[in-house]
Amino acid sequence: MPTTLMIALDGATHTILDPLMDDGTMPFFKQLRDGGARGVLKSTDHPLTPPAFTTMITGRSPGRHGLLDFIKGEDDGEQVFFTLYDARDNRCETIWAIANRLNRKVMALNFVMSTPVAPVCGYIVPGMTHWKHLRRHMHPPEFFEKLKAQPWFDPKVMCWDFDHMEKAISAKPEMAPSEWVRDHIARERQWFQVMRFLMKKDPADLMAIVFDGVDKVQHVCWDLMDPATRPAHPDAEQQETLALIRQYFSELDGFVRELVELAGPRAQTFIVSDHGFGPFIYTVRLNQFLHEQGLLFWKDGEAADAEGLNLDWSRTVAYCPTQSSNGIFIRVAGNGRPGIAPERYDEVRNGLIAKLRELRDPENGQPVVKDILLKEKHFAGPGGRLAPDLTLVLVDHGFVNTSPGARIVERKPQVKGTHYPDGVFLAHGAGIRKGANVPTLAMVDVAPTILHSLGLPIPSNFEGRAAVEAFEAEWLAENPIEKGPPAREETDSPATAPAAAEAASEDAKKEVYEQLRALGYIE
Repeated sequence: MPTTLMIALDGATHTILDPLMDDGTMPFFKQLRDGGARGVLKSTDHPLTPPAFTTMITGRSPGRHGLLDFIKGEDDGEQVFFTLYDARDNRCETIWAIANRLNRKVMALNFVMSTPVAPVCGYIVPGMTHWKHLRRHMHPPEFFEKLKAQPWFDPKVMCWDFDHMEKAISAKPEMAPSEWVRDHIARERQWFQVMRFLMKKDPADLMAIVFDGVDKVQHVCWDLMDPATRPAHPDAEQQETLALIRQYFSELDGFVRELVELAGPRAQTFIVSDHGFGPFIYTVRLNQFLHEQGLLFWKDGEAADAEGLNLDWSRTVAYCPTQSSNGIFIRVAGNGRPGIAPERYDEVRNGLIAKLRELRDPENGQPVVKDILLKEKHFAGPGGRLAPDLTLVLVDHGFVNTSPGARIVERKPQVKGTHYPDGVFLAHGAGIRKGANVPTLAMVDVAPTILHSLGLPIPSNFEGRAAVEAFEAEWLAENPIEKGPPAREETDSPATAPAAAEAASEDAKKEVYEQLRALGYIE
């Protein structure tokens, strides 16, 4: 029976990985690249972790699966209430569930939006979970005790720690970037050791893991990693950070080498990323823009809401809820709810589009808005109900800012890193073409490629295709593409986690809010 190893590198980009392969920092990745297939993997229209990773493992676009951001809002007329997305908001069947149905065993480690965990034949250890809640969000539950018995296991190191994040990423960071990188070296060691433990003790047909330190290190250290902004003469602290960055990627290279070796010579390995990375140049205060259009109003002298907006909902008719959303929600009046008259919706939205395209770089006068995504076009489907009416794509692909300020657009005092659409695709192993350059793939292509690698039929309602260009012609002739019945999809209501699945506690939600705030996804 085929074995497939899927390694997801959060935020990985060829622009960073290729030089590290070529200068000897990542020699095994160079072997994978040169001895296998490679290409660009295009993220979802809005290249954000929850929608992109969910698309990766469902083969369905965000408008179908419904996971659009970290946080969702429901408008009751008097106020918009916000809560976290979780696995129960996913309307579409995952490749873990599909593989299980077809008698394949799975393990999936560190994937976001995995809680509450649905039982599988295999193992699920979710990502984006505070260490205090890891035990009750893991499947099978008794696996935690097995890990706890290992001398190397430390959940405090392995899981998110928002105190550390806040110290590193806040406007006035208390943690040196070198310490931040050192933390993520330790975290990746933990996840690697959990994966190695399982692959040795109880291997599966589909084995998948996310290493998310790539994203975290780039967010904080992009100015040192990008040759365009790296200092010509780094000071002592910068030299230490650069050395640790190199150590991080060198160790990651070693982790992947060992996992590939454990998978065996007949296995196929796929390395993918949810998005790429690049320079973050602008601060674009989207709610300030809406305020100046007379559509948004802040409360005076009151504490901010949980999501940090502090808006006067009795008068606000358009708003951006989170920095990570890059979106504008337009409230339409009806049943006593404040908002614009329904017949004025197109007029107001088109007016906003025109005004947004007028936003300019204050230094060179160039537009800062590259594209504006319409809800009904880019998030079509039952899962797009909670999508923004408008989603901005900025020229630097950065996140917007939700706070008030004197200027709508200004350049950041220091270039940081942010999500770009072009991620990575690498394939290696038995049946994979050597030296192949694969045409640009879409995120919806990952799931059918993984299922085909496992020898399984591709559901007829998948939106992508298997990356046939990555496979040898002889292997494809012996293993032709097979279409199967549609994967499960909830069209009227979100997919429901099993009754035994436990929702996140209020304390756990609060901790995730703080983590997202520290990372800059919400204000």
